[in-house]
Amino acid sequence: MEDGKKIEIELYPQLAPNTVNNFISLINEGFYDGLSFHQIYSELLIAGGAPEVGGAGDPGYSIKSEFNNLSQTAGVLSMARSSYTESAGSQFLIADMDISETNTNYLNDFLFTAFGKVINGAENVRALSKTKIVNEQYGAPENPPKMKKVTVDTKGVEYPEPEKITKE
Repeated sequence: MEDGKKIEIELYPQLAPNTVNNFISLINEGFYDGLSFHQIYSELLIAGGAPEVGGAGDPGYSIKSEFNNLSQTAGVLSMARSSYTESAGSQFLIADMDISETNTNYLNDFLFTAFGKVINGAENVRALSKTKIVNEQYGAPENPPKMKKVTVDTKGVEYPEPEKITKE
């Protein structure tokens, strides 16, 4: 993060192989470097990966959803998407609490492809989820916290480029 804090996430290619391929590919391109956490719902989740101001945009393509049995519990990383199932691209969510225990039907388990979990820095996710919000409806933070540099350690494993759904 720009403030020097870190969030370390373990990825689960066995649960969502193409989603992990996509995330790694975007990281290797430097896509996330300098982007902000554009949407924050206090003590619920943080969302990042939107290349346009205000939380819009994608990498120019989308990927298919890979729903699995990983519940939206604290620390779980999922791809964000629109109401269209095959619309995930670059935006992601990190849960700050067990979302299945909330009244947020739009965030229920299995509506988003879960593909990783925070293993270090949960306290930094919690701090981000307490960022001052200027628009409660859209979770717009007053001063969106930025990701300085996003890196990935594949531990020597090579991941292929993701299967993409190109925009027409």
